[in-house]
Amino acid sequence: MKAISPFAVVKSLSPLQADVIKTIALAAMLADHVNIILLGGRSEFLYAFGHAAFPLFTLLWAINLPSDLAGLRERTRRLWVWAFATQPLFWLAFMMNGQSWMALNILFAYAGCTQLLYWAKRWGINGAMAGMILLLIVAWPLTPASYGVTGILFCLMCLAGRYHAGLAENGVYLFAVFIAMGWLNMPPVISGWWADA
Repeated sequence: MKAISPFAVVKSLSPLQADVIKTIALAAMLADHVNIILLGGRSEFLYAFGHAAFPLFTLLWAINLPSDLAGLRERTRRLWVWAFATQPLFWLAFMMNGQSWMALNILFAYAGCTQLLYWAKRWGINGAMAGMILLLIVAWPLTPASYGVTGILFCLMCLAGRYHAGLAENGVYLFAVFIAMGWLNMPPVISGWWADA
Protein backbone atom coordinates (compact mmCIF):
# COMPACT_ATOMS: atom_id res chain seq x y z
CA MET A 1 0.00 0.00 0.00
CA LYS A 2 1.41 3.37 -1.02
CA ALA A 3 1.72 5.99 1.72
CA ILE A 4 0.04 9.36 1.20
CA SER A 5 2.63 12.08 1.38
CA PRO A 6 1.77 15.20 3.40
CA PHE A 7 3.99 17.09 0.95
CA ALA A 8 1.76 16.09 -1.97
CA VAL A 9 -1.32 17.06 0.02
CA VAL A 10 0.09 20.50 0.88
CA LYS A 11 1.18 21.06 -2.74
CA SER A 12 -2.39 20.36 -3.89
CA LEU A 13 -3.96 22.95 -1.55
CA SER A 14 -5.73 25.93 -3.04
CA PRO A 15 -4.41 29.38 -2.06
CA LEU A 16 -7.39 29.84 0.29
CA GLN A 17 -6.71 26.50 2.01
CA ALA A 18 -3.02 27.35 2.38
CA ASP A 19 -3.93 30.73 3.87
CA VAL A 20 -6.26 29.05 6.38
CA ILE A 21 -3.41 26.74 7.47
CA LYS A 22 -1.04 29.73 7.74
CA THR A 23 -3.61 31.58 9.85
CA ILE A 24 -4.01 28.58 12.17
CA ALA A 25 -0.22 28.29 12.48
CA LEU A 26 0.08 32.02 13.22
CA ALA A 27 -2.66 31.79 15.89
CA ALA A 28 -0.87 28.78 17.38
CA MET A 29 2.44 30.66 17.47
CA LEU A 30 0.80 33.67 19.16
CA ALA A 31 -0.90 31.37 21.69
CA ASP A 32 2.46 29.79 22.52
CA HIS A 33 4.12 33.19 22.94
CA VAL A 34 1.29 34.47 25.16
CA ASN A 35 1.58 31.33 27.26
CA ILE A 36 5.34 31.73 27.67
CA ILE A 37 5.57 35.52 28.05
CA LEU A 38 2.41 36.42 29.94
CA LEU A 39 1.39 33.19 31.66
CA GLY A 40 4.81 31.80 32.46
CA GLY A 41 4.05 28.58 30.55
CA ARG A 42 1.24 27.53 32.89
CA SER A 43 -1.40 26.70 30.26
CA GLU A 44 -1.04 23.15 28.97
CA PHE A 45 -3.67 23.78 26.29
CA LEU A 46 -1.83 26.84 24.92
CA TYR A 47 1.43 24.88 25.06
CA ALA A 48 -0.04 22.01 23.03
CA PHE A 49 -1.82 24.31 20.56
CA GLY A 50 1.20 26.61 20.28
CA HIS A 51 3.61 23.83 19.46
CA ALA A 52 1.57 22.94 16.38
CA ALA A 53 2.88 26.12 14.76
CA PHE A 54 6.44 24.99 14.06
CA PRO A 55 5.58 21.78 12.15
CA LEU A 56 2.90 23.60 10.13
CA PHE A 57 5.18 26.52 9.27
CA THR A 58 8.05 24.15 8.46
CA LEU A 59 5.95 22.05 6.11
CA LEU A 60 4.66 25.17 4.33
CA TRP A 61 8.18 26.66 4.21
CA ALA A 62 9.66 23.52 2.62
CA ILE A 63 6.85 23.09 0.08
CA ASN A 64 6.99 26.73 -1.03
CA LEU A 65 10.74 26.94 -1.61
CA PRO A 66 11.52 27.78 -5.23
CA SER A 67 13.30 25.23 -7.40
CA ASP A 68 15.35 27.66 -9.49
CA LEU A 69 18.66 29.00 -8.22
CA ALA A 70 17.77 32.72 -8.56
CA GLY A 71 14.50 32.27 -6.68
CA LEU A 72 16.24 30.26 -3.98
CA ARG A 73 18.92 32.96 -3.59
CA GLU A 74 16.21 35.62 -3.20
CA ARG A 75 14.26 33.52 -0.67
CA THR A 76 17.46 32.92 1.32
CA ARG A 77 18.23 36.64 1.39
CA ARG A 78 14.70 37.50 2.52
CA LEU A 79 14.75 34.90 5.30
CA TRP A 80 18.03 36.27 6.66
CA VAL A 81 16.66 39.83 6.55
CA TRP A 82 13.50 38.79 8.45
CA ALA A 83 15.47 36.70 10.94
CA PHE A 84 17.69 39.65 11.86
CA ALA A 85 14.85 42.20 11.70
CA THR A 86 12.67 40.27 14.16
CA GLN A 87 15.49 39.37 16.55
CA PRO A 88 15.33 42.57 18.67
CA LEU A 89 11.60 42.02 19.29
CA PHE A 90 12.29 38.38 20.13
CA TRP A 91 14.94 39.45 22.68
CA LEU A 92 12.66 42.03 24.25
CA ALA A 93 9.74 39.62 24.53
CA PHE A 94 11.64 36.67 25.95
CA MET A 95 14.39 38.27 28.05
CA MET A 96 11.91 38.71 30.92
CA ASN A 97 11.60 34.92 31.02
CA GLY A 98 15.30 34.40 31.50
CA GLN A 99 16.26 33.80 27.86
CA SER A 100 19.84 34.67 26.98
CA TRP A 101 20.36 37.62 24.67
CA MET A 102 22.11 35.12 22.37
CA ALA A 103 18.98 32.96 21.89
CA LEU A 104 17.86 33.14 18.26
CA ASN A 105 14.34 33.09 16.84
CA ILE A 106 13.14 30.23 14.64
CA LEU A 107 13.59 32.20 11.42
CA PHE A 108 17.33 31.59 11.77
CA ALA A 109 16.69 27.84 11.41
CA TYR A 110 14.71 28.43 8.21
CA ALA A 111 17.31 30.87 6.87
CA GLY A 112 20.19 28.52 7.69
CA CYS A 113 18.52 25.49 6.07
CA THR A 114 17.57 27.51 3.00
CA GLN A 115 21.16 28.80 2.80
CA LEU A 116 22.44 25.21 2.94
CA LEU A 117 20.10 24.25 0.09
CA TYR A 118 21.14 27.26 -2.01
CA TRP A 119 24.86 26.61 -1.49
CA ALA A 120 24.42 22.90 -2.22
CA LYS A 121 22.59 23.64 -5.48
CA ARG A 122 25.16 26.24 -6.48
CA TRP A 123 28.43 24.62 -5.37
CA GLY A 124 27.57 20.94 -4.88
CA ILE A 125 29.18 19.03 -2.03
CA ASN A 126 31.41 21.95 -1.01
CA GLY A 127 28.34 24.17 -0.67
CA ALA A 128 26.53 21.47 1.31
CA MET A 129 29.48 21.15 3.70
CA ALA A 130 29.63 24.94 4.15
CA GLY A 131 25.88 24.89 4.84
CA MET A 132 26.29 22.15 7.45
CA ILE A 133 28.98 24.21 9.19
CA LEU A 134 26.61 27.20 9.18
CA LEU A 135 23.86 25.05 10.73
CA LEU A 136 26.26 23.81 13.42
CA ILE A 137 27.08 27.42 14.25
CA VAL A 138 23.42 28.51 14.57
CA ALA A 139 22.29 25.30 16.35
CA TRP A 140 23.66 26.32 19.74
CA PRO A 141 21.99 29.76 19.96
CA LEU A 142 18.77 28.23 18.59
CA THR A 143 18.63 25.67 21.39
CA PRO A 144 17.29 27.76 24.31
CA ALA A 145 14.17 29.06 22.58
CA SER A 146 13.77 27.67 19.07
CA TYR A 147 14.02 23.86 19.07
CA GLY A 148 17.80 23.81 18.42
CA VAL A 149 19.26 20.77 16.69
CA THR A 150 15.92 18.94 16.75
CA GLY A 151 14.25 21.82 14.90
CA ILE A 152 17.05 21.98 12.33
CA LEU A 153 16.80 18.22 11.75
CA PHE A 154 13.04 18.53 11.28
CA CYS A 155 13.61 21.34 8.74
CA LEU A 156 16.13 19.16 6.89
CA MET A 157 13.70 16.21 6.91
CA CYS A 158 11.02 18.43 5.36
CA LEU A 159 13.53 19.66 2.76
CA ALA A 160 14.36 16.06 1.87
CA GLY A 161 10.66 15.26 1.50
CA ARG A 162 10.16 18.34 -0.65
CA TYR A 163 12.97 17.62 -3.10
CA HIS A 164 12.80 13.80 -3.25
CA ALA A 165 9.30 12.70 -4.26
CA GLY A 166 10.04 9.01 -3.72
CA LEU A 167 11.22 9.67 -0.19
CA ALA A 168 8.10 11.68 0.62
CA GLU A 169 5.96 8.62 -0.18
CA ASN A 170 8.10 6.17 1.80
CA GLY A 171 6.30 4.83 4.87
CA VAL A 172 9.46 4.64 7.00
CA TYR A 173 10.34 8.25 6.19
CA LEU A 174 6.80 9.44 6.97
CA PHE A 175 6.92 7.52 10.26
CA ALA A 176 10.23 9.25 11.09
CA VAL A 177 8.64 12.65 10.33
CA PHE A 178 5.71 11.72 12.59
CA ILE A 179 8.10 10.69 15.41
CA ALA A 180 10.07 13.95 14.97
CA MET A 181 6.86 15.98 15.19
CA GLY A 182 5.93 14.11 18.37
CA TRP A 183 9.36 14.77 19.85
CA LEU A 184 9.14 18.48 19.04
CA ASN A 185 5.71 18.76 20.63
CA MET A 186 6.40 16.74 23.75
CA PRO A 187 5.59 18.63 26.95
CA PRO A 188 8.69 19.67 28.90
CA VAL A 189 7.63 17.40 31.77
CA ILE A 190 8.10 14.38 29.48
CA SER A 191 10.90 15.55 27.18
CA GLY A 192 13.08 16.67 30.11
CA TRP A 193 12.38 13.72 32.42
CA TRP A 194 16.02 12.61 32.43
CA ALA A 195 17.19 16.02 33.71
CA ASP A 196 15.60 15.29 37.09
CA ALA A 197 16.95 11.73 37.34
